[in-house]
Amino acid sequence: MVRRSLPAVVLILLALVPSSVAAQNGATAPRTLAEILVVMGVYAVITFGVGLLLLAVSQSYVRGVGTRMRRHTLRSFLLGLGAFVASFVAVFVGMFLITGITALGAPDTVSVALMLALVLVFFGFWLLILLADALAIIAVGALVLGWVRSSPDPNLWLGLVVGILVVHLVYLIPLVNIVVILVLPTIGIGAMIDSWLRTRDEPSAESEPREPMTGD
Repeated sequence: MVRRSLPAVVLILLALVPSSVAAQNGATAPRTLAEILVVMGVYAVITFGVGLLLLAVSQSYVRGVGTRMRRHTLRSFLLGLGAFVASFVAVFVGMFLITGITALGAPDTVSVALMLALVLVFFGFWLLILLADALAIIAVGALVLGWVRSSPDPNLWLGLVVGILVVHLVYLIPLVNIVVILVLPTIGIGAMIDSWLRTRDEPSAESEPREPMTGD
C-alpha cells in the first residue's frame, strides 16, 4: 500500500514545490547585487525569449490579447482566476483518482500512464503561465509607450523591452511585487481565454443562414 501510494505523494510534491519557490521569490526581494542580477537576469531572458516567440508567431494575436487586458481587465482577471482554481482542482482530483485506481489493483503501466498524463497537463499549465506573463508584460510596455508617445498603435517589439524594464523596476518594491507576480499572469491567462472564446463564437455567428432577399 505504501508503494502504491508513492506516486500520489510524488505528484503532490511536484505541485507544491514550484508554487513555494515562486512564493519565496516574490515574497523576499534580493538582498545582494549578485542575487538581483541573477534573479532579474534569468527572468528577463526567459520573458524576452517567450515574448520574441509570441511576436514572431502572431503580432495581431498579441495586440488583440493586450487590447482585451486594457478594455476588459476585470473580466480577464476573473477568467484567469477561475482557470487557476479549476487547474489546481483538476490536478488534485486527478491525483486522488490515480491513488484510488492504483489501490484497487490496476496494472502499474496504467498508473504510470495516468501519472505521465497528469504531469504533462500540470507542466502545460505552467507553460501557459509563462506565455500569459509575457503577453501581460508586452501589454504593459505598449501601454507605457502609448502614454509617452500618444500613439494608439505602439511598436510591440519595443513594448516587450519597455515592459520588461518597467515590470523589473516594480519587482524591486516590497509587497507590490507580490501583487504584480500574482495579478499579471492571472489577467494574461484570462485575456487569452477571453480571446479564444470570442474567436470561437465568431465563425458560428458568420455561418448563420441569412434570409433570402425578396424584391417588392
